[in-house]
Amino acid sequence: YYLGNVYKYRAIAYANAGNTFDAFWSTKNAVSLYEDVIELDPEFYSAYGGIGIFEYALSYVPALFNWALTLSGLNADQENGFMFIEKAANLGTIDKVEYKFHLAKLLDEHYAYYDQSILLLNELLSKYKNNLLFRYQLAIAYIKSSKLDKALAELKTIINSNHPKFTQTISFSNFLLGDVYFRNGNYSEALNYYLNFLTTTNTIDYTGIASLRTAYCYYFLDNIDEFRRYAFLAANGNNDLEDDYYANEMSLSLLKNGISPKDRALIEIENDFLAGKFTQVIDTINSLND
Repeated sequence: YYLGNVYKYRAIAYANAGNTFDAFWSTKNAVSLYEDVIELDPEFYSAYGGIGIFEYALSYVPALFNWALTLSGLNADQENGFMFIEKAANLGTIDKVEYKFHLAKLLDEHYAYYDQSILLLNELLSKYKNNLLFRYQLAIAYIKSSKLDKALAELKTIINSNHPKFTQTISFSNFLLGDVYFRNGNYSEALNYYLNFLTTTNTIDYTGIASLRTAYCYYFLDNIDEFRRYAFLAANGNNDLEDDYYANEMSLSLLKNGISPKDRALIEIENDFLAGKFTQVIDTINSLND
């Protein structure tokens, strides 16, 4: 089982380095070792979690790498992966905390069971209160369930920790805190945190959508020159990510057409909706229809 873990982390390292073939080969070795564990002891539930992580993750492999899946004989099955991770989280003994964290993420990302994810993450934080990754994931679940005040508290705790080994987590927390203020219509505060993210991040991921929302903030604050500048920068994110691809498309539209009164109203309606202010959304839409 531990040797399987070694190959798992080697696979992650190869993937991060862009070495696709070696990443798949290490994945194959890891899964084979986990399968050997289960053959020796079908009740060694942690090994199911190791397989589950790969089966779920491989379902997101781009089509151009299907040859590697075929060559390695690996399975890519989201539902089976979730089931295995859940089994490891509930019944496993080794790495139980890791599998509970993965389960909390999938309850959020795959099923949108935000309340279940929040309960599980709060359980983990009751034992590991200084774990910034658990707290960051909890903030995401709070944002998705429109519990913005609770998300704000978690994100400020992460940022104020100033942990030297979690600089990117802190940077992303600035981005999310910008979203919290943006959804609450506090554009000056949102602007500060978006700019903090854009000046501290070590990756282009989400810089497109952050620049787009920065542009919106400047627009609402009547700074048209900076609005146009960041509308232009919104095209420079990671277009492999849906949010950044959308920002790229909007960049072209904003630079060509600007923002009409109805566009502004739609931005505010979306913010109110995402903040859980549903009555206000209905009232605004009805006023527009009038």
